[in-house]
Amino acid sequence: MVFYLICDYLKILTVLYFTISTKYVEPILVAWYSEIFVHLLLTCAPCMSLEIAVNDLEEIKCILAEQLLVYEDFNLRTVILQSLDYIDACTSKLNLWNNFPMDMKLVLRVFDLCASYIIALLQFVY
Repeated sequence: MVFYLICDYLKILTVLYFTISTKYVEPILVAWYSEIFVHLLLTCAPCMSLEIAVNDLEEIKCILAEQLLVYEDFNLRTVILQSLDYIDACTSKLNLWNNFPMDMKLVLRVFDLCASYIIALLQFVY
């Protein structure tokens, strides 16, 4: 994923530089922009879907914790505790190199990096 983001980042810079240097829109530019959009969407889709799934599991854990406080039946409390343990054991969180969580913050940081370098590129050109 990191390799795809770096490649897309370089494509964006190349296409923007070519767009700025030609001063008019060519048909190839439309194809490049659509290709970049599709690549970014395909790169970010797993992070977005995983983030949505993790958020849903967190909501389910909160609901189960509330139910654990309400119910007094021993059997029901045991089942709720087992459910919470199962959710904790099977929660799917991906990390890059076991250090950086793959979530929407990573994607937004990459877009922030792209935006700052695009602004720098525009300042050098104009």
